[in-house]
Amino acid sequence: MQAPGQQKVSYSRLVDLRPSLQAVNVQFIVLEKEPPVIVRKTEKGHVVDVPVCTALVADPTAAVHLQLWGAEEVEAFQPSDIVRLTGGLFVTDKKAIQLRSGRKGVLEKIGEFDMIFTEQPNMSTIKWVHDDVTGQFRPKDPLPTSFWQPPKPSGP
Repeated sequence: MQAPGQQKVSYSRLVDLRPSLQAVNVQFIVLEKEPPVIVRKTEKGHVVDVPVCTALVADPTAAVHLQLWGAEEVEAFQPSDIVRLTGGLFVTDKKAIQLRSGRKGVLEKIGEFDMIFTEQPNMSTIKWVHDDVTGQFRPKDPLPTSFWQPPKPSGP
């Protein structure tokens, strides 16, 4: 049940993500997580070391790389966690296309283990081209049109 005054949030499929999308709402399972690296940045005049790592995440339609930024995000999520991202970004950064929470997005663990997923296509490794007609990005090559479905029962 929805609380009064709250808007219902709709969630996208990973296969529908396109570079430069903002306010992305998705749910996925964490498949793999790289060891964190330390990024040194200046914050309010002080040098700060920030742990950053990349995770491979997936839903029933596709997989994508997720950037975890800062100790809170890096430590909060492990392989097999089911996660909801609300208000995130799907962006290109230094030739890598990644999903991330950004400043306004929220990552939250909502479960473990029990989610159907596929690892292909990996939306972070797709070659993207700008479509001059629509003004948006599209995959250079066609994406698969069918996704995993449970087997149909056999019978008479």
